[in-house]
Amino acid sequence: MIGVPSGFLGMVPNPISELLNYSCFGLMRIVLWITQTASQIPFAAVNLPHPPIWMALGIGIAIWSLVLPEMAFFRLERRVAILILAGLSFGYIITTWLTPAPLVITMLDVGQGDSTVIHTPSGYTFLIDAGNRVMSPDRTRIISDYGRDVVVPALRSFGINTIDGVIITHYDQDHVGGIPSVLREFKASQVYDNGGAEYHGDWATEIRRYVPRIIPAPVGTEIRLRDGVKLRFLHGRTQDCFACKENDRSVVVQIRYGTFSALITGDCETGCEDELIQNFGKELKSDVLKLGHHGSHTSSSETFLAAVRPSAALISAGRRNRYHHPHVDVINRLRDQRIRIYRTDRQGAVMLTTDGVSRAKITDYSTSPELFIF
Repeated sequence: MIGVPSGFLGMVPNPISELLNYSCFGLMRIVLWITQTASQIPFAAVNLPHPPIWMALGIGIAIWSLVLPEMAFFRLERRVAILILAGLSFGYIITTWLTPAPLVITMLDVGQGDSTVIHTPSGYTFLIDAGNRVMSPDRTRIISDYGRDVVVPALRSFGINTIDGVIITHYDQDHVGGIPSVLREFKASQVYDNGGAEYHGDWATEIRRYVPRIIPAPVGTEIRLRDGVKLRFLHGRTQDCFACKENDRSVVVQIRYGTFSALITGDCETGCEDELIQNFGKELKSDVLKLGHHGSHTSSSETFLAAVRPSAALISAGRRNRYHHPHVDVINRLRDQRIRIYRTDRQGAVMLTTDGVSRAKITDYSTSPELFIF
């Protein structure tokens, strides 16, 4: 109410408009302080997942009938509308409790970068990489940030409030760039990397603003969750391997749930792949393989594909990217082995759900969503 008159009076310099503007500034500072203080209270904000379409429609019709009965398509008595609201809400809660939650692995569409969200049946959340961040030439302004613009909204839409583990496969910008923005918005219990934090001081300093420490991925060990999901670290070379390429230092994670398994390889190239075959051999067998280095010709060798023997391959790549990822040779290798291909540059984000027992399904966000059950 003060801002409008001060705006009009400000067209002509006078002491009254200055006084009003200073008053507005003071009130805004007070409001911001109250908001920031209140936001620190536990459960001040709770992110909820999107309700199913049937529930949203039912609630919408019931509310419409209650608030604007004269404009409703068909009229409902107030008691009936209230019963519908209560019944839908109660039914949704019951079906949510009774239906076993699946393991959900989502490869987000972060352009020419990488980001994968793992959400387990008991509600644990792990994030592997968070896409790119591009700064202005003078490094004073963020031009684009996939962590802020894609990963954070996606996590909120999934109803996620905290992250149990963030995994930085390596410190290439298209993998680590969005991590700080995610950590600014979500509390993370642990952050794992390939042991290279001390060699990438700028990134490490920024990340440590939000977490006390960055833990080198303990290769050969696994995180066992109470719902039966296991995350096993198969690779993660430190920077003291000077003969290794940066990509071949990537953290590689294998996810197991019941009879289902998935292998996520960061930017792992043939050197890393050969090492995985040597160290783990038949243990690499996985139903789903997230291809290394965006489907580059330097990754996903025939030998490695034969060792993993996946039914489906996930590829994260930017539309019409200048590297021409995924490479045509890699696509041909996958087709020769009859491996189904899902790629973000054509299908957008790709979501895999599995109960860990009998089936897994993959859906994408293209114009004509695919459904693949194996």
